[in-house]
Amino acid sequence: MFELIELKIAEAEKKIRNQEYGEAIAVLLEVIDENPKFALAYNDLGIIAWEQSRWYDAFGLFREAVNLENSRGDFANNLLDAALKLRKIEDTREIFAKAAADNPDNSEIAEIYKAISDPNNDIYMSVRALSIGYWHPLIEKGDNHIKNGEHIDALTAYIEHADTVGASAEAYNGLGIVQFSAKEYDEAFNLFFESLKINPINRDVFLNLFDSAKECGQEDAALQIYETLVKNYPLLEEIRSETEFLKKK
Repeated sequence: MFELIELKIAEAEKKIRNQEYGEAIAVLLEVIDENPKFALAYNDLGIIAWEQSRWYDAFGLFREAVNLENSRGDFANNLLDAALKLRKIEDTREIFAKAAADNPDNSEIAEIYKAISDPNNDIYMSVRALSIGYWHPLIEKGDNHIKNGEHIDALTAYIEHADTVGASAEAYNGLGIVQFSAKEYDEAFNLFFESLKINPINRDVFLNLFDSAKECGQEDAALQIYETLVKNYPLLEEIRSETEFLKKK
């Protein structure tokens, strides 16, 4: 029985690598039907959900995988990433505490638990969290409206997020795009700057800031913002070439 399950898992993971997600899901559901406590199947389903941007599904599946088998660092890291994406670290604290207690020699799990438990460490401001970004249905709603050119509806969604959830880099960026489209370049510049205050390593927002700076004569300010942040986040060196068009001849 176990050998058959291993063969099915291998088949499913090959299909995942080939992005044949529907077929992979079918195989993994067969595995769960045969063995409802087979943690790897839930983890693999979580990977598919992550690749398909089904963030809540990914979180739930990774959580189930860790609950079933809390000794695996890869499962734990996947759950951590999903919790960061959804700002659900608090919902995982007990799970990681149990994993750390059950596996005292697992340095990978111990490191995760230490990172989320340190009162002096804002895990959401870590480079890892900032790189993953933040997702909320209202942000997605606003982004979709922008793609469809529905800027008033996008504005409504972003403001609703600010009123009901709070400030976010993604909402500020979306609001900046709306203002840029309306040719309100000074306001757009300020909104992109507010976005970077929350997430200083988002390259796309930096490019938006640069574009708005060029339109409203804030090139020097944009360069100063970039040079200040690149000192703390060296990975921003990757977009240094994009600052050249801001330099006045």
